[in-house]
Amino acid sequence: MNKKYSEIDILLIDDHDIVVQGCESMLSNSGFKSVHVETDCDKALQNAVKNKPDLIVVDISMPGMGGFGLIRRIRKKHLDAKIIVFSMHDDPSIVSRVIESGVEGYVSKTCSPQKILEAIDSVFSGNIYLSQDVAQVLALDKLNPTKNILDKLTPKEYEIFDMLVNGSNISNIAETLFISSKSVSNYITKIKTKLDANSVAELVHIGYKHNITRTGTDAVT
Repeated sequence: MNKKYSEIDILLIDDHDIVVQGCESMLSNSGFKSVHVETDCDKALQNAVKNKPDLIVVDISMPGMGGFGLIRRIRKKHLDAKIIVFSMHDDPSIVSRVIESGVEGYVSKTCSPQKILEAIDSVFSGNIYLSQDVAQVLALDKLNPTKNILDKLTPKEYEIFDMLVNGSNISNIAETLFISSKSVSNYITKIKTKLDANSVAELVHIGYKHNITRTGTDAVT
C-alpha cells in the first residue's frame, strides 16, 4: 500500500556529517512526518526497536557492526520498516548480499540525493528499487562467468569478515554478535580457508580489493 509522505516516519543512519545534513534537510523539507538521525549502529538499532519507523535509510559503511550487520539485526527482530540503502559501494558482491538480507531499495551515493525520494515512492508502492548504476553493475556481474570469491561466505561469515577487516577484534565481534570468542575464532578459521588467506592481514587485503574496508588496511594479524 502506498503511503503519503506525511504518514512516514524516517530513521536516517549515516556517520558522514555532510551526507547526514544534506539528506536530513532534503527529507525534512519534503513533508515527511518525522526524520530522525543516528550516526551509530547500536543506537540506531535501539531507536528502530523503540520507535518502529516506517522507513530506514542506511549507509553500509558504518563503524561497529556495520550497515550490513545492522540490517540483519533489524530483519531478525521482524520490524516492518522498509529499508533503503544509500551507499558509495557498488561492488556486485556487496550489493547482492545487501539485497538478499531483505532491503527494499539500494541507491548509490554517486546519484543525486533526490533519487532517495524516487526510491521511497517506489518501495511504498510495493516495488524493489535499484538506482540505474547499481542495476547495471548487477546485470554486468551476471554476465561475468567468474564467480566472486566472497560468494563462498555464508551470511554470518560475511558479517564477521566485514567486521574483522574493518578493525573489530575477536572480543568486539563476539560481544556484538552475542557469541563466544571461540566461536568467532572458528568462523575466522573457516573464512581464511574459504578465501585462501593465511592471516587477518591477508583478509584485510581481500576486503580492500573488494571495497569493503572502511578503516584502512591496518589490522592485527
